[in-house]
Amino acid sequence: PDDTKSPQDNATLSLKMPANFTKPITKIQLALASKPSDPQLLYQRGTEFLKNGQPSQAIIDFSAVLKVYPQSVRAIFNRAVAKRQIGDLNGALLDYNIAIQLSPKDNQTYRNRGIVKQMLGNQIGACADWGIASGLGDREASEWIQNECR
Repeated sequence: PDDTKSPQDNATLSLKMPANFTKPITKIQLALASKPSDPQLLYQRGTEFLKNGQPSQAIIDFSAVLKVYPQSVRAIFNRAVAKRQIGDLNGALLDYNIAIQLSPKDNQTYRNRGIVKQMLGNQIGACADWGIASGLGDREASEWIQNECR
């Protein structure tokens, strides 16, 4: 049997909520009580939400960060991941496009944009993005090209 994961597998993995999820969030919430619009705290909380299967909340926090730092590539990238998780594929694609404009040598962004393109039915575009990601050193994208782009 073929044990190779497809791009779709990665896109649909369900994140498990660890038992200690509330501890980091609680600390961040306490800090946000005195600094409710602190972009670093909002970014940290958004990251925790994203890691723990709460993409809608993550989108809110990353969007708040982007109001202060509109060129934060990590906030744009993470918001794109969260949008993909809730099924907002066009929104994710737009965010990945912006992230690529700001950081054109980030292989993860090309790889993830390729996943979204594949999910939208654009296999040629997906393969093109995975080719760029592969050229930037992404081994997983190289495997996907071999398995998905024949």
